[in-house]
Amino acid sequence: MVKYLGGEAKKIIAYGVSAVAGSVLAVCSCTVLSLFAGIYKWGAGLGPAITFLYAGPAINVLSIILTIRILGIEIGLARIIASVLFSIVIGLVIHY
Repeated sequence: MVKYLGGEAKKIIAYGVSAVAGSVLAVCSCTVLSLFAGIYKWGAGLGPAITFLYAGPAINVLSIILTIRILGIEIGLARIIASVLFSIVIGLVIHY
């Protein structure tokens, strides 16, 4: 994880990986805090770690499926795109 999120990683890779890493996890906002603390403690940069913190609960598989089933595919896709973009922007702002 540190290879992709650490200070030596290219920014585009670090933020990209951290923005979509939550998609494979089915975690809530409480659980993602301990994951955030762990990846930050093990050397991930603050920006990518914050990006993961915001994106994790927003784009996990269960929440996306539920959004698509209830609100439709357009809203589901909008949620995915907006979550990834906003989490990257928030991570960059916190980093700088």
